[in-house]
Amino acid sequence: MKNIITNTLFKVIVSLALIASTACTDYLNQDPIDSLDPNNFFRDESEIRSAIVGVYSTLEMDLFIRLDRYTDNIYGFKDNTAKSYQAGEHTAYEGDFLDRWALDYNAIGRANLAIDGIQNSTVDEQIKSPYLGEALFLRGFYYFDLTQHFGDVPLLIEKPSVAPNDILVSRETRANIIAQIIKDLDAAVELLPLENETGRVSKGAALALKARVMLFDGDMPGAAAAAKAVMDLGVYGLFKGTDAFKKLFWEENEDNEEVVFSIKYMTEFKPSLLNKRLVNSSRYAVTLSLANEFEMANGKLIDEADSGFDPENPFDNRDPRFDYTILKPGGIQEGLFESDGTPTIYIPTDKTATSMRFNKFVQWDRGDWEIYDGQDWIMIRYAEVLLMFAEATNEISGATTEVYDAINDIRSRAGMPDLPTGLSKEAMRDRIRHERRVELAAEGLRLYDINRWQIGPETATDLMGYDKSKLKDPNNPDKWKLVETVVLNRSWNTAKGYLWPIPGIEREVNPKLTQNSGYGSD
Repeated sequence: MKNIITNTLFKVIVSLALIASTACTDYLNQDPIDSLDPNNFFRDESEIRSAIVGVYSTLEMDLFIRLDRYTDNIYGFKDNTAKSYQAGEHTAYEGDFLDRWALDYNAIGRANLAIDGIQNSTVDEQIKSPYLGEALFLRGFYYFDLTQHFGDVPLLIEKPSVAPNDILVSRETRANIIAQIIKDLDAAVELLPLENETGRVSKGAALALKARVMLFDGDMPGAAAAAKAVMDLGVYGLFKGTDAFKKLFWEENEDNEEVVFSIKYMTEFKPSLLNKRLVNSSRYAVTLSLANEFEMANGKLIDEADSGFDPENPFDNRDPRFDYTILKPGGIQEGLFESDGTPTIYIPTDKTATSMRFNKFVQWDRGDWEIYDGQDWIMIRYAEVLLMFAEATNEISGATTEVYDAINDIRSRAGMPDLPTGLSKEAMRDRIRHERRVELAAEGLRLYDINRWQIGPETATDLMGYDKSKLKDPNNPDKWKLVETVVLNRSWNTAKGYLWPIPGIEREVNPKLTQNSGYGSD
């Protein structure tokens, strides 16, 4: 186990050393993309393309959707790392932390090889430049992921010496890494085309990622400008029409105008298994906290005066995104029917601890969804761009018309009324944070939002749902009662704060890697 995990960081360093020395070791031969000799590769477009495909191949949907299990949105019954994190008892030796570190550095190693190989290739500049832009985008993407989880991390972009003492590297400050990410993304914006082949990043994706990086780093003017630049491209828009919020994630609508960047899947070749992960699993139980976040259809929160919320019928008259997102007890599994022709009703089973599952992403009437599906995973969509623009602009100038327009466009698409006029900056901030949570639920951004807003203690309340033992027969009032229950006790560990630990196994091998606070000598 130790050798497998610790090799990931060294793989990047050795790969960079390969660029400098053109040496090829048995170790590097374990993976084709990491054993490329720049003197004998990147000789034509097909070889450059192969290298870029190798960088893309490290992207996996499951690493992003699972992040909501670390938040108040989802209870992952079988995810031991997430459960220990929720209880504030996580250590530096848990699987998810090691996996994240390994994946990110493996991808960075591939990106570094591609960047150097393309830059030194004799292929025509017009041909190789867009590929270079893609590699720079992807390196920036993975470094940003590292900073969000671990803070300061080793920055590996230069050609290191092959001297043994140089293999052990220390952590660079998060600020310097963010600066490098912005540098990479600025270069990518100039190199990438306005529109690209399906599944490949474009100029808009680089600008959108830049907006996300700057927003999460607190650079509101930079974030607003980058998001506005995406909006001004004229390439993207909200996917609209009947049930648009539900259908925009479906395989039949992939690559619609709202998709800025996505991970591509194909049913027979590389299935995403998205439906299976969300529905046929105990790992993604929707919490009562998320369910209660959805407004009433009249635009009021459930605890507001005159909202019309009925605790006895909590699912009635809610934001349409509630049913598009959550499969409630007694909800209809659209497209499925019983033998008598009546719609199939969801009755909670042991597969969900909270009695609520996800409707988002799911196509119930697909007969093969338990085995295969080719749904793409949307990494960045235009609704998020609008939300980023609104948040950054509000922090700069308050609740301007532009802020209202961006948020109301999203709400209108969902069938919700406009926000009330005259909101203060603080009130609008709360509304935007609410809108991000309901619009982007289960899209892997909630953990980042909690961390950057520093709201860990207030969100670390016990995870709750409905007692499934009381929900056996919707036709019998005595056997169908919504009884709230605690499914996981949570507590906020102030000492550990918002950063994950640097994997302990990596630190055993490399004493130059310091640990984040709160994790002792792990």
